[in-house]
Amino acid sequence: MEGSTSLIAFHGVMAFGLLLLLVVLVQRPWRWGLAATIGMTAAILFDVQQEHSDWLVFLRDIGIGAAGGLAVFAVLVGIEALARRTGFGGDIEILRQVLTLRRHEPQPDAFVPTDRDLTRRWFVVIAAALGSVVGGLMAYGEFWAALQESLQPARVLSALLVVAVAVVLVGPVQEFVLGRSLARGASGEAPGESFAALLAGRRSLRSVLRLLLVFAFALILLELVNNSLDQTIASAGSRASFTLVTASMVPALVTMGWCVALQRSLPRRRLLGASFWSATIAFAVIIYVPCWAMNIGFALSDLKYGPPGSGGKAVLALVASPLSGAVVAIVLGVGAAGIYAGLGALALGYLRGWIAMAALLTALLVAACVNQLGAVGYVYVFAQVSDWSGFGDMLVSAVGWWVGLLASGFPRIVSGYAAPTGDGAGASATA
Repeated sequence: MEGSTSLIAFHGVMAFGLLLLLVVLVQRPWRWGLAATIGMTAAILFDVQQEHSDWLVFLRDIGIGAAGGLAVFAVLVGIEALARRTGFGGDIEILRQVLTLRRHEPQPDAFVPTDRDLTRRWFVVIAAALGSVVGGLMAYGEFWAALQESLQPARVLSALLVVAVAVVLVGPVQEFVLGRSLARGASGEAPGESFAALLAGRRSLRSVLRLLLVFAFALILLELVNNSLDQTIASAGSRASFTLVTASMVPALVTMGWCVALQRSLPRRRLLGASFWSATIAFAVIIYVPCWAMNIGFALSDLKYGPPGSGGKAVLALVASPLSGAVVAIVLGVGAAGIYAGLGALALGYLRGWIAMAALLTALLVAACVNQLGAVGYVYVFAQVSDWSGFGDMLVSAVGWWVGLLASGFPRIVSGYAAPTGDGAGASATA
């Protein structure tokens, strides 16, 4: 029961943080659907880790998650509307500009992304998160032990069949369901013919990496179905949940910032700051409420159990908890996301081609080490325990993140980056 409560709290806190970021970041009507999706995803992750096999329970929890996500989001939207009326509208707009990197543009709104820009951007973000998750899962020794026991020719052939069917049928199925297909070739041939031609006559390192990434993910999904991965997660405890969430969330936030900065051709001198603060503040928004609650808990503890005469300081700490919570969230955001964004921006802004991608891998590995050193120090200060177990997870996850970037076509965005000669130059599209 205690484990279930901690899982609910963990997934609930992360879902709430994502909803808070959604309120600040997005103003389009489709944000309501995304809010419901966030709630459903939190419920699904909880059920998967709890190994629920009853479909009625599973569907019930999904419904509860969707309804909860919409309800919480409605409250947050109301709070935002009230904050705007009380004079905080300008602060919220500044925060949104920092998150979207528009505050760092020489000429805001000068660059209007095309559908191709947005599609490429989301492909890169999803591939980066997927690669990081695959790497993070493979960092567990329990996973490799379970995989070795169950890795049989039939299982590998099943994964190959899943990938082959997906590659061959995704174009025709999309054409059949949606009436159009992104797979249609330049000459206008049918989707199936275009896929066959590309598969037979066009090979590249990027396509091979994409295929290997999809194959690895398909194999992991089969392991999930066959009770290897879920046993791994159960045996690893809350550490697995934390790795799964951070391994997808941080690469998504950081990679999105890189893509936006490079596509908008921000000046080199602003690229580092824009990427760093966008990722840092985005992560800080997500974890702000638990940081605030933690500071309130410390203040109440001092007020109740502190030495005589410490009541005044405890009350002051309680009053200042909203600000101190923001400071703590930003500090943690620097270590969890900002260090990746900043070091990666240095490599991407001043280098070109494969040299930039190689430097980016080095930057990700260095950032992972700094991240874990900070985490070890944080745990030691509060719990007097030195836990070095996360180093392997984060390093392998960083490598998976980088492989996902290679597979997604991110090098094209890097090679298309054309920094203006001065801060006053307009941003140009670099699709």
